[in-house]
Amino acid sequence: MNSEFVVSIAGRRFDPLQAQSDDEPAARSPKAWIVQVTRPLTADQITRLRTTFGLRLTAYVPNLAYIERVSADTAMALRKDPAIRAVIRFEDGLSVSPEAPTTPTDDDDIAAFTILVFPDTDLDAARDALADLGGKLITVLDATVSGGEKSIRLNLDVHKLEAVGALPFVLWVEPVPTIVDDHSGVGTTLQPGTAGMIASIWEHGLHGEHQVIGILDNGPADLHHCFFIDGEGRPPGPDHRKIIQVRNANEQDPGSHATFVAGCAAGDDVGAPGSSPCRGGAYGAKLVLGNRRTLTIFDPSPAPMASTLFAELSAAHAAGAVIHSNSWHATPPGGGHATYDVTAADVDSFAWLNEDCLVLGSSGNSGEQQGPPGTAKNALCVSAATADPAAPSLGDGAPGLTADGRVKPDLMVVGCGVESALNGTTCRTGPRSACASSYATPLAAAAAALVRQYFLEGFHPTGFATPGDAFVPSGALLKAMLLHAAVPVETAAAYPSESTGWGLVRLAECLVFGAASPRRLQIWDLRNAAGLSTGQENAYMVEVLDGADRLKVTLAWTEPAPAVPGVGAATVNNLDLVVTSPDQTRYLGNVMVAGRSVSGGSPDVVNPVETVIIDAPAVGLWTVTVVATQVNVGNPGQGFALAVSGAIVAESSGGPGRT
Repeated sequence: MNSEFVVSIAGRRFDPLQAQSDDEPAARSPKAWIVQVTRPLTADQITRLRTTFGLRLTAYVPNLAYIERVSADTAMALRKDPAIRAVIRFEDGLSVSPEAPTTPTDDDDIAAFTILVFPDTDLDAARDALADLGGKLITVLDATVSGGEKSIRLNLDVHKLEAVGALPFVLWVEPVPTIVDDHSGVGTTLQPGTAGMIASIWEHGLHGEHQVIGILDNGPADLHHCFFIDGEGRPPGPDHRKIIQVRNANEQDPGSHATFVAGCAAGDDVGAPGSSPCRGGAYGAKLVLGNRRTLTIFDPSPAPMASTLFAELSAAHAAGAVIHSNSWHATPPGGGHATYDVTAADVDSFAWLNEDCLVLGSSGNSGEQQGPPGTAKNALCVSAATADPAAPSLGDGAPGLTADGRVKPDLMVVGCGVESALNGTTCRTGPRSACASSYATPLAAAAAALVRQYFLEGFHPTGFATPGDAFVPSGALLKAMLLHAAVPVETAAAYPSESTGWGLVRLAECLVFGAASPRRLQIWDLRNAAGLSTGQENAYMVEVLDGADRLKVTLAWTEPAPAVPGVGAATVNNLDLVVTSPDQTRYLGNVMVAGRSVSGGSPDVVNPVETVIIDAPAVGLWTVTVVATQVNVGNPGQGFALAVSGAIVAESSGGPGRT
């Protein structure tokens, strides 16, 4: 098989051209077709194929293929088009995850499954068809109102999986995952988790004011705790001091885990604002609280309590949350490296459609298996660092890589020795466990809130709050900035590291204040409306004034989910970072030795984050180029965020997000 054209779905690898049959019966149209193109499509080719054949070209499957619902006649006509390499049936066997149990695990042979259906599916008819196959507790979930998918959660005899996969409306079937979020053994190291990472930023008046963080946890926080209570007695809402919304359809009691992590993000003592040593990292921010138990419950009622992660993120966003913290992870069956599943796809689809948002997830605890939401492409996956500022190291967190080779975790934040709000108390704070990625994640979300406030108050590029320089940053820029702020904590030859990612976040590494420091920050933030199509590139000139400070460049982009979760590689669009020195030496993103960039190597085709780090850069003009190697699904193009720091000339960079 030609590896350039191999398609991998549901554990099966094949070349569509080799699988193509010249004798396709037009009378029996399948549920869908796999349409493979000869090379990445240009914007003009996409327009022509949509106009001529009615293709959507939004449901992408690596490599170079799309899933399309067209007639058999259209499929046969497509084969004659010069841009099309092969057209084959989307077979029934490609609809069932290889991680789905095919043999009974319990005496009653029943297991829980999530089913994704095609967008044009009649959900009532789908419910009836699944009931005919013995489906129980059939829970219909329609997130299309906010741009999401139609899906169904149910209990099913595992012997019926093949029959379910063959139903004409079924796109994908996978097991409902186990969700892990609690690590509660009491520890003894008692230090706040904000020192060194955030505290110096507070001194410049950035505490999270006018920022909203969404927390999805094992229940609501304890709203009677002084970190969250409103002094005027107002109920949760826009005028509440701290809590804008609580979504808790199944009336879960306040959780100790939820209370603690909400306090890490934005807790603040109502009686002594800004004074508690255990206050949240963005203690001036407000919170939107949700209950992640809705992601796994069954409720066939007309107004179901069950929900999807896409719907939960959308609801939080509708209430004002732009940064979304998740101190939990879904563990799919099978063990091993984290696979790409429905939960990961929900994150990526949400972030793709809501460019201002950033989603964060914990990497899990040491000894566990990583899983989404943190392992989604567009999410930041967070592990916990020790509290020792002199010699930080990994304190807690499951290592990567993901099953398709992406670096996870992305970074570390102090998650050891953390104290926060204790559930069931009036105002007590204290520890829950010695170290937990659960505590590092809301602190990372708090850091993102401070970075967002930095741009909204116009600190870039001068280092002084200047209303005329204020703009709304994209989620990709927030992600790029936190990664830009990360400093390596390991000297391993392989960097970024499989256990600590791009390193430990220290916001002072990337946020510039005043005029005293020679280090400056330059950013470019392009939304998809101004993004790149296949074959295009943007080049930016950066003038280095002094080689004494390192030059660091970070590229990040938010991209769509693949057509089905069970693909071999989740990458849809590939941008490449190329940094060229004054003497024309080229450095590619993520090509490093011992944490520093080296010339040569090959472009990274897996990670939606790329970094170049140069010690003692040559004085003069450097060129930073973003190359759109493949943009298989654009909206209409692929946007990106770019951060450059060093002893450089920094100017206002504008963009569609500017206020």
